[in-house]
Amino acid sequence: DVAEGDLVEVSYSLIGAPFDRWGFRFPLQMKKPIQKMCLRIVKPEGRPFHTAHCNTPEDLQILETEEAVEVVLEPCPAVKSEHDQPPGSATDPYIEFTEFDSWREVVEEELHFYCLDPVFALNPEAIDLVRNWEQSSLNREEAALKALRFVQDEIRYLGLFKGDGGWNPANPAETLKRRYGDCKAKTQLLRAFLQLLGVPSTPVLVHVFKQGGIETYLSQPIFNHVITRIDLDEGPVYVDPVASFQGGSLRESYLPYRKGLALSEETKELSSIPELRPEIDLERTTSFSFDETGVTLTQSTKVYGEFANALRRRLAVEGKKKCGKDLKNKYAAQYGGVNLLSYDALDDRAGNRIQVDCTLHLESPWLQDEDEENWFLYRPVFYYYFQQDFDAERRTALSLPRPHKMKETVLLSSGGMETWPIEIEHPAFDFSCNAASEQETVFELNGKLDRLFPEDLEEYEVELFKGKYASLAIVYEHPQKARYALKVARILGRP
Repeated sequence: DVAEGDLVEVSYSLIGAPFDRWGFRFPLQMKKPIQKMCLRIVKPEGRPFHTAHCNTPEDLQILETEEAVEVVLEPCPAVKSEHDQPPGSATDPYIEFTEFDSWREVVEEELHFYCLDPVFALNPEAIDLVRNWEQSSLNREEAALKALRFVQDEIRYLGLFKGDGGWNPANPAETLKRRYGDCKAKTQLLRAFLQLLGVPSTPVLVHVFKQGGIETYLSQPIFNHVITRIDLDEGPVYVDPVASFQGGSLRESYLPYRKGLALSEETKELSSIPELRPEIDLERTTSFSFDETGVTLTQSTKVYGEFANALRRRLAVEGKKKCGKDLKNKYAAQYGGVNLLSYDALDDRAGNRIQVDCTLHLESPWLQDEDEENWFLYRPVFYYYFQQDFDAERRTALSLPRPHKMKETVLLSSGGMETWPIEIEHPAFDFSCNAASEQETVFELNGKLDRLFPEDLEEYEVELFKGKYASLAIVYEHPQKARYALKVARILGRP
């Protein structure tokens, strides 16, 4: 095993990438201006050579002969980098080269690394594990899920990429003995277990950051991660052996990669990887109860899918006590004096649902907005969605928060709560705020897109502004109630 604080001794060769072919994308603008940029690529004799370019300036000179490609750009102005660009949507100019004719050729270069060692079938520990999984499972799919959870949770992730460690997976028996490995090692160990279970599987190359953007590239080995496709009779299932503390069934694994290259004899092109999403990501009920000592805030939150996975990892690493303390500090930063009265988390890993119940005592229930002029009672859990910071005049696409569906009910025991009902329907999100009574307000947010293009941002900014103030429009008796009510009414266009 390996844990935080351990010293790991590493030895490695000076062998680089094991390919005798290559490909790369070269940017034609940098963050600082360049007086003159020159690039000359000598073509390898007798081998294929492909070139592509995108958004190149009019004064770019490209001279291609049988021997070389020469690129000259003079001058080369600086490019203004814009944050939050979705993977694969960058518009900065580039030129790209590759010696690969197709993605099939990339597969042929990588496939031999992922042959399974037949000797693993004789490993005593592996035999015992597989026997236990089979005996405690109703079918092969359930046994495969147990194999996945073992590799995710019991084999620590440790990546050593020097020399051929960046390409060649460790032997599954060695990974099982060490109890640690990188994505390649964990994938091969899972596949070895699945082979003993009689379940076929395939390694799939992906890119953690480029994700679906790899489809804009010429065929070349640009990947930095590998996952596993489990080939069940009912259809393929994609899983990530590195993603620890996941919950749900084998068919409910959330993966953000979108595109990948399956290392199989049948592969000719990139494959689409489904991005699974639960029916709802988060449900919360928040109630306020007033007395002479202040306010008691009680919350019950249910999270599902990737929200549950993230919280499960945090609970495993930090524990309930630390999570409760962080929650107290979060509300103390907003309300001032706060005492945490209770905190508990109940995990239904099979259903991939976690329920968190907490109770806090607040000295005062009032929050001020950013201008410190107006007062309101509470920020709903998805208030962050309306706080996106961007320039509506930007020239590139804007990456939005991953689409989530959330619902929160806010209760005020003493009544007297006023809310401005609103319905926002936008291509990127739907939002509603409705008052069921003077004691109850229900908020719902449904994110639908993960990106917007520049021509759509002006309208999006307007709707975000409305949603931001509508989500704060829970007003209780307070000296500044009238002024805040007037401000919200103006923003929402209400009398």
